[in-house]
Amino acid sequence: MKDRKMEYNRLLKNSFRNVLDNLPVYGPATLILTFGSILLITAPPLIYGFVLMLSKGARQESVKIVDVFEGFCSGNFLRSWIYTILMFAIMILFFIIWAVLYVVLGLSIVAVLTLAGVILPEIVIIILMVVISILMACIVSIPAIFILFVLPLFVIKRYGITDALSESIELVKENFVASTVLCVIIALIALAGVVPYYAGMLLQWPVALNLLIYIVGILLTMPLSQQILVNATIDLMD
Repeated sequence: MKDRKMEYNRLLKNSFRNVLDNLPVYGPATLILTFGSILLITAPPLIYGFVLMLSKGARQESVKIVDVFEGFCSGNFLRSWIYTILMFAIMILFFIIWAVLYVVLGLSIVAVLTLAGVILPEIVIIILMVVISILMACIVSIPAIFILFVLPLFVIKRYGITDALSESIELVKENFVASTVLCVIIALIALAGVVPYYAGMLLQWPVALNLLIYIVGILLTMPLSQQILVNATIDLMD
């Protein structure tokens, strides 16, 4: 997965093909993952099994709906929770860093302007703080890219969590631009799946229609976005 357009095209083409070939299985598995994750305790093993299923699809192996439940078998339940706890801790750390940077930089700018005798309208201050918030989020998201491949490595190669984290960092360091583009692609696909649902909530569409939009959205985008990530990880591993 070198930083060339042709490689991205190949990655997307293969991912589309994998999803289409396995849609009769991926569809129900996606619904099981989505609604089964409502019970917090079942979310990590279902995600684990879903990624394992996608890795089999990427290698053109036979996939079955029961694959999504592999996270509950052979010690995988504990492994899935180890991953989840670590990622949750990392997200909290990133949030704390973002909050500190946001408050310190925001207050510093306002204080400097005040000392300089510049009085800003309230709306300008609000816009300024929003811009600072977005800027800080972009800065904090840069190190987050380095954990992009942790879950696929953790599941596919059955690494320990520290080994998966270490190899993910190395893969991103060697392919930083490609990894960043990959993050954007995955985020845009995932966003496309939920935007109509939230638009429906805002516009107060009928609940049944909005639920249908939500289900269709995740069925179309969740398998594809995660298949792209799994395929990219396998490409880099190979």
